[in-house]
Amino acid sequence: GLNGFCYYGCLYMAQLYIDKDYRGQGWGTKLVQAAEEFGIAQGSKIFTVNTMDWEARGFYEKLGYTVM
Repeated sequence: GLNGFCYYGCLYMAQLYIDKDYRGQGWGTKLVQAAEEFGIAQGSKIFTVNTMDWEARGFYEKLGYTVM
């Protein structure tokens, strides 16, 4: 699952969780892409991710996100 919201032209993604049985199968990427498509449909021009999980950094960077 993925939790987030759109606000003032920005898509904020806060939580992404994939059950252990489904990890490594592309579901995380598909969920982020679906969220981005939703954000675009809502008029978002900025996409952000908030995570405290150091292991997630490489995943998001692989999808084109940068650390700020």
